[in-house]
Amino acid sequence: MRALAGVDVALLSNGKAGVAPLFDHVEALLRELWNVAAVERATKGNYSAPAEPELVRRLARRRLVITGVGD
Repeated sequence: MRALAGVDVALLSNGKAGVAPLFDHVEALLRELWNVAAVERATKGNYSAPAEPELVRRLARRRLVITGVGD
């Protein structure tokens, strides 16, 4: 999938433990198979609340943001 080559990606976690192993795998795939330029990992301050406005603004600079819930 060449469409992701060179793209900056963010992975946004809800902060629960189960999302870390998932994102480890997703990040490896993004780097190895799709040759993304960078992967930024971020975590919300509260798993049951929306992401903080500053966090949303920072991640909005990425071309792709993937969110995950670790239940």
